[in-house]
This record gives sequence, structure tokens and C-alpha cells, in this order.
Amino acid sequence: MASAQTTRGGVTYYTVNLSTSVSNVNDTTARIYWTATVDFGDWYYYGVRLHVKVGGVWRASGDGYTTSSWKRAVTVSGYTDAERKDNDYDVWVEAYTESVAVNGYGGVGATTSCGEGARIGKVPAYEPAAPTDLRVTRSTDGTTELEWVNHPDDDARKYYDGINVYRHTNGGDTENPYNSVTISNWRDTSTSANNYYDYDVRARWRGGTSERTSSVRVYKTPSPPASVSLSRSGDGEVSLVVRGPDIPFWISGFDVRATSDGGRTYKPRALTADRQEPGVWTMTDPSAVAGEKVVYEVRTYREGPVAGAGDTVFSAWTASNAVATICPPYAPAVSGVDPAYPTGSTATIGWTRNHPDGTAQTAAQIELVGPDGKTVPHHITGPASTTSLTLSAKGTYRLRVRTKGADPSWGAWSEYAVFRVADPPQAFFTTPAEDGEAVVELPLRAAWTAVDETGITYQRLRLLRGGSAVTDTSVAAGARSH
Repeated sequence: MASAQTTRGGVTYYTVNLSTSVSNVNDTTARIYWTATVDFGDWYYYGVRLHVKVGGVWRASGDGYTTSSWKRAVTVSGYTDAERKDNDYDVWVEAYTESVAVNGYGGVGATTSCGEGARIGKVPAYEPAAPTDLRVTRSTDGTTELEWVNHPDDDARKYYDGINVYRHTNGGDTENPYNSVTISNWRDTSTSANNYYDYDVRARWRGGTSERTSSVRVYKTPSPPASVSLSRSGDGEVSLVVRGPDIPFWISGFDVRATSDGGRTYKPRALTADRQEPGVWTMTDPSAVAGEKVVYEVRTYREGPVAGAGDTVFSAWTASNAVATICPPYAPAVSGVDPAYPTGSTATIGWTRNHPDGTAQTAAQIELVGPDGKTVPHHITGPASTTSLTLSAKGTYRLRVRTKGADPSWGAWSEYAVFRVADPPQAFFTTPAEDGEAVVELPLRAAWTAVDETGITYQRLRLLRGGSAVTDTSVAAGARSH
């Protein structure tokens, strides 16, 4: 509200009042409403003209007078539209008088004016649309490169005037490593190994900060084990104790390999890690790599390190102490030994090695004790698991086997296998006594003589005609006729 007063003869002559208000028509236009009046005091019978200017431009005028004191002579009102801009600003509205004769009444002579600024509010600011398609284009331990798609909408006044990149390290507090001008890609050079990072991006304008993009998580190379202790826990078995207080909880697992030749070659090992306490895991290899100086190496890894995809990241290898894992074989299992063999025949025997360290057979020994009590050794070089023995002397034999693997010592002997060598049994018919003898009486009676120096335990009688069995039956071991 603005006001200006004139006086005459020490009393109020007339007063000019101006009131303004502003309302928004739409996002681009504001409307200034204005009303100006002239009110006389103790004086009257004078003419006056009232003008209104908005922003320096004349908008309206009105003439008036009064015929008594303390009356309103003129009222002028209206509105003017103004452009809304990016910032608030004021439009000056002015009311001023002019001395003119009205209806024969002379002009007031004295003039005055008043004015005030009408505040035009800035264009409304809307929250910008969120960026989308945030992705990691490259990741190393020291850097993460991000890219996304911006969606400014000038028509909808959802402008961008900057980008905020947010980060959480290992699930911690929100960090804001970038908050500057609008960009669509950014390189974070403040990352480091043994951490994981969550990123999201938001756009900003004076209308606010957009919703965030979907977040992406990036795992960096995990810490390697601080130490690996290797010990032999059984024949052909080793145990590992992996220590690493800095190993993060989010590793996918451990990668294990072993070498027995000083690192020239390695064998991968698929072992299960059991967490014993924070920073301590144990593993057991029941089929340990054999060697005199076996070293196991362990590293950590994380699969899908970049938003669930990407090449697996591995830590450096940590080597164990060296352990000898070879050991003498256990006693083999002997097979293929029959209870008896004919004199002068050849017996083929076999055995199955029992090497707890998993090494191949390099040699075998067969100890054959003959009927005379003398021991005859047989030596096998290489992995062969069968051999042939010529049995020329009659009597009882004993046989046992032992093997050798990578360990320089011979393994344990097997149990003795006992068998006998003898002349084959002999039998001949006494009835019928001759080939071609005619059968004149039925039923046919057969009689025979049978001898064997080891004793007869089984007999079988067959009557053939034209190559086909007419009778095929087992008879008692002591029977001599049927």
C-alpha cells in the first residue's frame, strides 16, 4: 500500500492511495491487480485527474471532484499481465495526479504521486527427472568409471543445472564425491582394493533433487591371506590353516593350488573352507599332492565384481610352508590265486596297490616260498599289477606281494596266499572195460578207478551219445560206480 498526501492552509487537501496485488495466471504469466484513489480532506469543489502507470507505461486515468469534505473523488483500478522469469523481480506501479477542471470546477493546482513495487514470482521450479541406465564402464582397484543417461525436460521446466554422484563405501555413510555441472559420465579415482562401493546418481535444479538412479555395486580385489600353514594330517592327507584378518566377508571363496616341483607346475585343488573364527579358515585335502617338498598356495576371489557381472577378481597367491606328503604304501590285495595248480603249469596272479599318498606304483616284489622252504623273489619294475609264475615242483607254496610308490621305502607285505601244486587226478573205466563194448543189459552199470595224491573231493559222470550228454550227474567223492 502506497500513499501521498497534500495539505492546504495547514489541513489535509487530498490524499492519493495505491494498492497492488499479484496472482499467477500460469507458469509464465503473473497478473498485477492495482487500485488507485483520490480522497479529499477539508477541501472540495476542485477537479483532479488520477493516472496509473505500470512498469513506466501508462495504463489508466480517471477524473473527479467532490462537493463536500472528506469524500472520494476518483477511483481507478485494473490489472496488467507481466512475464514470469527465472528469478523474482519487482514491477513499479505508480499513481499520480494532474490538475484539471472537471464539470466547471477548477483544478486542484497541487499535484502528488505515490508508488510501490509489485513482486513477480519466478517461474516455478519442478523436480527434474532422474537419470537412468547407470552402469560401470571400467573398474580397477584405483578407479571406477561410470556412465548414465540424463533426462532434462525443458518443455516441462524440469531443467538440469547439475549432477550429484553419491557413494557408499562398504555399506557405510553416504558420500558425495561429485556435485558440480551436468555431466553424463564420471571417473572416481579415490577407490582402493579390499573394498566395495555402491553408486547412484541424481540430477538437481532449483526445483529440487531428482530421485536416484538404480544403484550399482563394484567389488575391488580382495585382500590375500596373510599366511597359510600346511601340515600332514594323515597318510596322503594334508590340512591347511588360512589366516587373514583383512580378508573381507564378501569374498566368493578361496582358490587353491599345489606344487611339488618348486613352482614349475601346479595342480588345482577343490577344497572346502571352514571358518573357525574371524579371520581363520581350515581346509583338508584327503588326496594330497605327493612329493618331498609340497607347497600349497591360496588366494581369495570375488565372482561378478561389477554389478553382478564381469571377470572374477583374484588376490595375490599366498604360499604355505613345504611339507613332505609321500609315504610308504600299505599292503596290496592279492588276487587270482587258485587253491591248486597242475604240476608244470603257469599261474597268473595279480594285486591291487594301496598307496595312501596317491602315487603310482614304481616297483613290486613277489616273494614265492616253494615246497622246499626256499624263497624265490620276483622283481617287477613299473606299474604292472600281474605276473606269471612257473610251478614245476609239487607241494605247498606260499606267496606274498609288496609295492613301492614315490616314497623310497617299500610298502608293507600282503598276507600270504597258500596254494598247492600236484599231478592232475587220473580216472579210467573198469566197466565197460573196453571201447566199443556192446551193452547187452540195461540199466547200464558204470564202474571206474580214480586216484589223486591230494585227495578227491568232487566227481562228475557224463554219458555221451553223438557229442550230446545223455547223462550228466555229480556223484559222491568216494563212489566208484553208478
